[in-house]
Amino acid sequence: MKDITPIDGPLGPQPRRWRQRASRLGVLFGVLAAIVAATLFLFTRTFDSARLVHTDVCGNGSYRLSIYKYSGGAGYVELTDRQGKVFGQSDFPEGAYLDPEWSDDCLAVTVGTDTDRVKLGAARRGG
Repeated sequence: MKDITPIDGPLGPQPRRWRQRASRLGVLFGVLAAIVAATLFLFTRTFDSARLVHTDVCGNGSYRLSIYKYSGGAGYVELTDRQGKVFGQSDFPEGAYLDPEWSDDCLAVTVGTDTDRVKLGAARRGG
């Protein structure tokens, strides 16, 4: 029967330790790279503020629809009055085509596409 015990020579246990260290370092650098990538992604999403890209006014200008977009293309719309009071808000996905349709009394507006429409409305003022 042959003896298959390892020989402690230049090719013995020494290369195994280096391979284990290199493997551990590779895993450590991989985990650190993943953490850095996730952190950068979260910070860009967190600090990505929307900017006003369009305002649509109805009638005498008592109410307006403001359209805000983030850098990625998604955004939201707000129905507000002259003082800036928000009566409704709705998010929209990236690439959405917004086609506002105002009611005859300018107290409500419907935005969105044929398949996904949202109606935002203001309360009627007391007389």
